Amino acid sequence: MPAPTSTSSAVTSASWLKSASATGSSGKDASSAGLDTIPLPGDVTDAAALDAYFAGGDAGEDDWDDGKESVEADLDEEPGEKLMDADELDVPVEFDALMTDERIKPVTVRPGQVFELAPGKPLRTMAGSGGIVVMDDTTDMAVACARIIRFYAHESCGQCTPCREGVGWLNKVCQRVARGEGRPGDVDLMADIAYGIAGNTICALGEAAAWPMMGFITKFRADFEARIKSAGKVVAA
Repeated sequence: MPAPTSTSSAVTSASWLKSASATGSSGKDASSAGLDTIPLPGDVTDAAALDAYFAGGDAGEDDWDDGKESVEADLDEEPGEKLMDADELDVPVEFDALMTDERIKPVTVRPGQVFELAPGKPLRTMAGSGGIVVMDDTTDMAVACARIIRFYAHESCGQCTPCREGVGWLNKVCQRVARGEGRPGDVDLMADIAYGIAGNTICALGEAAAWPMMGFITKFRADFEARIKSAGKVVAA
């Protein structure tokens, strides 16, 4: 079944889902709740541009272009995955492409230190469960990141030390930065904590916190550093 091609059909109807389904299941038409469905493989832009414009329904071509221009970043597979910035949105929404497409900048621990899943395999992003969260250019990235890390700190079961202590510590530092109370060195501290968590926990919750933390810093380090620099001025005043 061909995928919808017009701008307005990015908000997919239950009838189209039923016609495209191998089982005849329609699922739910979630467009009224602000949720959009795109087929795999599509482009991240198909969903991101519409959501960034907050159309919630049919959008004209001019509106569509405005939405694309206002995208600041998106998260694939909800917050548990790595950030993609506005320059990376033309990558196909497809499992292998999101992990290997060189248009997606590798996640780094620090500038020049690429985080690798295995030797020669840098972490970029992943499709995961297929969800996409879009943030426009008015989003405070430090606050958005802190919200995500707070969730994972709450969800940690506490069984293994790297997750229990690491994600809790990461949350404390991240919240401090988001409140405008960041200290010099906090950006590298958060990256180092995340790096210590990744790959050292019993379940994947550790990576779910560590990977997006490193992703935010990779793509928006300047935002975090500016927040900390402004905090220093407030304290000095």
